[in-house]
Amino acid sequence: MRDRTRAAALCLTTLLGGVLGTSSVAHAGAWTQPEGEYYAKAWALALVGAGAFDADGDVVDVPDFQLFSLNYYAEYGLFDRWTILSGGRPVGYAAFDGDSTPYVGEVTLGVRRGFLDGPVRLGVEAQVGYQGLAGDENLAAPTASYTFTPAVASATAKIEGQLGVSIPNGWIALNAGIKGFTSEDISPAIVGMFQVGYTIAQTVTLDLHAPINIHTGDKRPGNITGSGESDYIGLGLGASWWLTDHFAVNAGVDGVAFATSNLSTPALTLGVEFR
Repeated sequence: MRDRTRAAALCLTTLLGGVLGTSSVAHAGAWTQPEGEYYAKAWALALVGAGAFDADGDVVDVPDFQLFSLNYYAEYGLFDRWTILSGGRPVGYAAFDGDSTPYVGEVTLGVRRGFLDGPVRLGVEAQVGYQGLAGDENLAAPTASYTFTPAVASATAKIEGQLGVSIPNGWIALNAGIKGFTSEDISPAIVGMFQVGYTIAQTVTLDLHAPINIHTGDKRPGNITGSGESDYIGLGLGASWWLTDHFAVNAGVDGVAFATSNLSTPALTLGVEFR
C-alpha cells in the first residue's frame, strides 16, 4: 500500500485551477510518508474557453479567456506518522478580453498526522497559505456583471479530517474540513474530497476524485475565475504512468457537476512525479 499510495499521492485536481478556484490537490489522504521518504509532483494546467457560471450557477457566455499555470505538490516523512507538505500555483498567466496579467495562486505549507495501521487509516491535516501576491486585479470591463480576478489576495488556513481505506489494488479516501480566508470578500468554506484510486499492473494508477467547496456567506457578484467566493462540486480523472520505480508522467482532466462564480471550461493537466 505504501508504494501505491505514493504513486498516486496526488493525481490531479486542480481543484482545479481556474475551473475550481485556487490550487488544491487531490491526494490519498490519511496515509503518511515513512520517515525520510518523499513524494513530489509538478504539472502544467491550461484553461481556454468563453463560458462561465454566474453567481446563480447559470452558464453564461463571456469574452475569450486563457489561464495557464505551473503547479507543484510535495510531501516528506518527518517522523513516524508525521508528514510535512507543501503545494500551490506559484506561476500563472491570465488573459481575458484583450487584457492579461501574471498571477500567483495559493501556495500552502502544512502537516499531516496519521493514526491507525492496517487497511483503515485516519489522519488530521492543517495548512496555512497565501494567494494573490500578483494578479489581484479585475480584467473584466467595469460595466460587466462579474469580475475576472485571477488571484484574490488573501491568507488562508485549512484543517480537515481524513479517512482512508485500502481495497484490492487501490484505495478509497474521504476528506472533510473547513477553510478560512483573511480577505473580507471571501467567507469561510466547507471543503471536502472523495477519491477512488486503482493501480493496474503496478505501473498505471487511475484516480477518480470529486472535490467539494461550499462557502458559508451570502452570494456576491461573481469572480468567474473561481479564486474568490465560488461554490462547486467537482469531478476529475487523473492517470499516472510509472516509467521507473521513481519517476512517472501523468495527465488529467477536471470539471464541475455544479458551480457558481467559476469558469465552465474543463482544466487539462500534464506533469511528472517523483518518489
